[in-house]
Amino acid sequence: MVPAYESAVRRLAADAGGPPYRALRTLAEARKVDDGVVVIEGDLGGHVYAVVPARLVRCSEATLRRLAGDLDALVRPSSGGDASDVYFERHRTGDRVIGGGGGGVVLPGGWVHDELVQAGLEAAILDVVGGGRPHLAPGVRDPTGAAGNAGIPGDADEAGAVQG
Repeated sequence: MVPAYESAVRRLAADAGGPPYRALRTLAEARKVDDGVVVIEGDLGGHVYAVVPARLVRCSEATLRRLAGDLDALVRPSSGGDASDVYFERHRTGDRVIGGGGGGVVLPGGWVHDELVQAGLEAAILDVVGGGRPHLAPGVRDPTGAAGNAGIPGDADEAGAVQG
């Protein structure tokens, strides 16, 4: 059984001979090491939404988990955001992060999945992670339709700020 703090996808890949998997239990642990990162994913590991160096994270673990749920509900409305999670791991800059949706990559300023970048949500996502806002606004909408606007009101701008 895979511990709850480990990504099943990356643990199973490592156990099958893939790259070593170095999980951490908390954001605090990830911040203590130079190569600590936060991996935000949904679809039960089937989609990596963002990978951010832990040193850039200025929000709480609870905020990260809410962000993961919000992104999962946006990208996969049928999930209700219940298939998302946040993992704290050790990866060097430039490392690929195995996972669904093509996985992710560790970049110095953070990485956001292209689907979300194309939807105009990259700045809002990184702003939440960086502590600039408490969450993606309830009215966040995808101006391009790339992430599917199901149930998302059209009263937000491209950065996710609700108008009015």
